[in-house]
Amino acid sequence: MKKLFPVFIFIIALISNCDFFSPRPSGGGSNPTGFRQPTQPTILIENLVYTLNNGDIEGYMKCFDERTFKYVIDIKDTLDTTVEKVYFRNWNISVEDTVIQKLFRYYYQGSRIKGSYPAFTIILYATTTEDYIDSSVWYIDYRILVDSLPLIDSLANIEIRGKCNITMELRETYWYISSWQDFHSYEETYDWSQLKALFRRTDF
Repeated sequence: MKKLFPVFIFIIALISNCDFFSPRPSGGGSNPTGFRQPTQPTILIENLVYTLNNGDIEGYMKCFDERTFKYVIDIKDTLDTTVEKVYFRNWNISVEDTVIQKLFRYYYQGSRIKGSYPAFTIILYATTTEDYIDSSVWYIDYRILVDSLPLIDSLANIEIRGKCNITMELRETYWYISSWQDFHSYEETYDWSQLKALFRRTDF
């Protein structure tokens, strides 16, 4: 069943979980404030946003089904010369774990005041969902605000934009992300895949 999601209500719900202007703690806690058991797809997406906006690697990885997870990259990204093609290949749960750990170390550890934006903030705009008994697909526009990019010191206060399809599946009583398909939808900006690929090729 396809339905239009109440976009603005959902955005407010996500933003309420993070403070745009105050320093946020680096993650790692086993029971992070704001992370709830994902008994519904909505809670799973809220957990995803919360863990990204608070640098919680343990909570972030709990959002994914480690047995089936796959990350699908837009073919347009492999044509970009900013990041070599090899860094987009074979993206499984192990690669996701490694890349996000690097990303969190870069944005959340140490004293880093490089721009007027918070170090890292992601906002998801859910446009449409397809809901079934044991699966749900969300079609999402996203914005990511970062104060800087690794390896590109000349840029500061960057807005990263794109679209993605997130597929979630019910495993017994909890929901997990089984697939994330990213789309390079805005030619003038980086997308999530390109940002993560920068961290895949870099040591932090």
